[in-house]
Amino acid sequence: MTPGLALRRFVLAYGATFPVLYVIALARDVALFTVYPSLGLPPEKWSSLK
Repeated sequence: MTPGLALRRFVLAYGATFPVLYVIALARDVALFTVYPSLGLPPEKWSSLK
């Protein structure tokens, strides 16, 4: 398998899987788990933002 073909297969698999996993994360209220730290918000303030 060439590197270009491997990358293409990975992108296709990632693109097909991400929306499904994101909907599950939204339903379980964990989607912003990765956003709040990047905004500089400590974990103890996350619950007040929902």
